[in-house]
Amino acid sequence: MRILSSNDLLHREAAWLRRVASWTRQYDQAFPDLDDGERAQARMAVLYAWMRTRYSVGLQFVANYIAVVVTAAGMAAAAVGAGAVGP
Repeated sequence: MRILSSNDLLHREAAWLRRVASWTRQYDQAFPDLDDGERAQARMAVLYAWMRTRYSVGLQFVANYIAVVVTAAGMAAAAVGAGAVGP
């Protein structure tokens, strides 16, 4: 087993992102009659489908839980800030 340097990791990450972008474009071009909003939804659907097959369900659950907690904390902070600024 070889430990990758930071340059190797960056190179692999860039290659991964290029592949995902290429796949998304291929699926996107399969539907030429979509408007911009529908095209963006199709791109996101392809990306989410790809992520679901790449990451385990447990990791998805943890990521969703963290996102909910961060969103709730941000909303609570905004509510406290709005209350302090209010009349």
